[in-house]
Amino acid sequence: MSGVSTVAVDGLVLDRDAQNLLFRDARTANHLSDEPVTDEQIRAIYAILAADTRFHRHWDRLLPFRPGGGAALAEGMARFNATLAAGDFILAVRAAGLAAGPMAGFDNAGVDDEFFADTAVRSLLVVNVGSPGPDAWFDRLPRLEHHEVVTIL
Repeated sequence: MSGVSTVAVDGLVLDRDAQNLLFRDARTANHLSDEPVTDEQIRAIYAILAADTRFHRHWDRLLPFRPGGGAALAEGMARFNATLAAGDFILAVRAAGLAAGPMAGFDNAGVDDEFFADTAVRSLLVVNVGSPGPDAWFDRLPRLEHHEVVTIL
């Protein structure tokens, strides 16, 4: 990781300000300002928020170390990998100084019909992106303690 300090702060490589921006202070904004999101910001945070369930057409190009993969694994892998990429996308939005509002529970079929008709792409998550508006943040909700959620084997 060229250019990244390896001195750990609170057990993480990121400095405290970056930790706070991406994790501790991060939450969904309840209000966005009218300030436009620039094309430069959108390019800086590019990631996949939908899964191409037929990505196996490109298997040998994308996974050259495992040639001959196929459709049997493709849909599950596509959804899993796109879900991981969605998490990276949200971190990238925050790193760009913008607010991210990830939403599930929407009409996936309706979104797919509107934006991905006649393709193998299926929506996973809708995210509003913008500059935080006035009083954008509710207080952070409680979190479970480490020992309540982590089991070390």
